Amino acid sequence: MPPAVVNGVEAVLNGPVNGTMSCQPNPPVSSVVCDWPVDAVAVVSGTYSLQVSAPGYETVTIQVEVNTPPPGHCGCSLDSIEPSTVLIGRTDGGVD
Repeated sequence: MPPAVVNGVEAVLNGPVNGTMSCQPNPPVSSVVCDWPVDAVAVVSGTYSLQVSAPGYETVTIQVEVNTPPPGHCGCSLDSIEPSTVLIGRTDGGVD
C-alpha cells in the first residue's frame, strides 16, 4: 500500500511546560512536521511526555528530551526534541 498523507495530527507536550504543537502534513511522503507552540509557551529544556494522535490512528505516548542551547551567533536558537520521530499505527493495524 502506498504511503498516505496523515491529516489532523495533534502532538501534546507535558513536562516543565505544557503545550500543543502545530502539525502540518509533509507530502508527498507520509510524514507530518510539528512545531513548538512558540506563541503559547517558551521553550524549556527537560523531560516531556509527548502524546501524538490523529483520526483513524492509535494514540502514541513517548518520553522525549527537549534541549534548548544558548542562541548562536545569529541570535537564533537551535532547539531540539529527541527522539524527533514518532511512528503511529492505523486503527486497522497498518503503520504510517
